[in-house]
Amino acid sequence: MKKIWLLLALVIVVSCENDSTLNFVILSGKVTNSRSKEITIKGIDNAVNESIKLLEDGSFIDTLYVSNGVYMLNYGRNRAQLYFEGGNNLTVNFDAKDFENTLTFLGDGSGESAYVFAKGKKIKEAKIDDMKVYEMPEKEFKDFLKEVNKSLETILNSTDGVSRSFKTKEERNLNYAYINKLENYKVYHSFLTKNPEYKVSEDFLKEVKDVKYDNEEDFLFSSEYRNLLLGYYRKQSFENLKDKATSVELSFINTVSTISNETIKNGLLFNYANTMFNRAKEKDSFYKAFLAASTNEENNKIITELYNKYEIISEGKPSPIFSDYEKMDGSKVSLGDLKGKFVYIYVWSSSFSPSTEQIKSFNELQNKYSSKNIEFVALSIDRISNKDGWKEAIIKEGFKGLHIIADKGKDSDFIKNYAILFPPRFIFIDMDGNIIDADAPRPSDIKLEKLFNKQNI
Repeated sequence: MKKIWLLLALVIVVSCENDSTLNFVILSGKVTNSRSKEITIKGIDNAVNESIKLLEDGSFIDTLYVSNGVYMLNYGRNRAQLYFEGGNNLTVNFDAKDFENTLTFLGDGSGESAYVFAKGKKIKEAKIDDMKVYEMPEKEFKDFLKEVNKSLETILNSTDGVSRSFKTKEERNLNYAYINKLENYKVYHSFLTKNPEYKVSEDFLKEVKDVKYDNEEDFLFSSEYRNLLLGYYRKQSFENLKDKATSVELSFINTVSTISNETIKNGLLFNYANTMFNRAKEKDSFYKAFLAASTNEENNKIITELYNKYEIISEGKPSPIFSDYEKMDGSKVSLGDLKGKFVYIYVWSSSFSPSTEQIKSFNELQNKYSSKNIEFVALSIDRISNKDGWKEAIIKEGFKGLHIIADKGKDSDFIKNYAILFPPRFIFIDMDGNIIDADAPRPSDIKLEKLFNKQNI
């Protein structure tokens, strides 16, 4: 995150006004009754994770170099979605004691941010993202989705300061969200109702037939549209995989490489490679296929850096180390202190909504292997300034293990050396400090205990 002088920022904003061709947003505001020392801004796709320091009086200002889109503001355990568009000068104020009821937006982009915040509250209230909604019968399910969308459209049209362009694109985004849920219905309904033979009725997916998969404007604006395209091309890649001796990851790269729209092709390739690179078993082939398909040089540079990092953390290589990481009681520990034991590390963060299921499984593993020569480490990438939030989350979740916090959060050398873009991540190290698996199975995965057994733990 780069800083610029306030005076210069104001001059730029006055001269450019709200120019969406600019790639920065000036975000300022004040937190009343502040308890934390920072707020963080995260991209919905986790590609952005920036921290902004609060001054003594709770005020803040910074310049964020971001693409247009929805981002998450995090303050402790409070969250709110915002919308950023190039050239915006957005002010956000709230009282830490009553976050949701005091949050206000002023300046350029305030209407759009007010809408996405209200939208998030409505979705949470309607529980539309609750898996249980997929237990509904088909007609009831569709009627429910349409009713929620109608409410969201009312909020969109009644929120002051929302541009006509945003409204037009957001209306399509809401429709894409509706279609995504229709696409998911068969699998989730079948699972929840324990009916593996379930099939949707003939016209249940009729709205899907109208979707066009080459809309660049919607690809850039709508995460729901990007998810639709991801699902669409995944299905195609599975079809292409039949009777071919190749991996799932390579099949996806090869399928997407045929897309004629360069923006959509490069966007899907990069997001997939950035997310799936750590899971690809044939990393050399995966990397070469990506380079052959991608025409975006900046994306190629980033994935090349990622490839080079994974070469360093392959099986059998000495693990990157951490030194003097702080424990909950304030004492320090280094990876070298654990030599002579197997080490299973759960990399997490209190601000990334840790999984209750994984924490429960992590705790159960510790009970099961309590007499074995293995240390279970929970390594948080919370900022040191958020130590109180880190400790509160551990207590609230009943999270067991050796708890440590990284010295510089996501910017810690250990995190960078392991190419961890966002949590969670699981790492397994042998008694000599060498890597067994830099992307080990998660605690709930049966493969993990098989991996432990292979090491005779």
